[in-house]
Amino acid sequence: MGKEAKGNDCRLKLFNATGFFFIYAEKLAILKEHEKGELK
Repeated sequence: MGKEAKGNDCRLKLFNATGFFFIYAEKLAILKEHEKGELK
């Protein structure tokens, strides 16, 4: 039981980190698009 709980915790942390990364990448992409629009 202890090992299973630890594995689930690791998976949850990985999932949260991945979700955070995708949100961050999306914001970066939006910022870059705005910069392109302003340069044109």
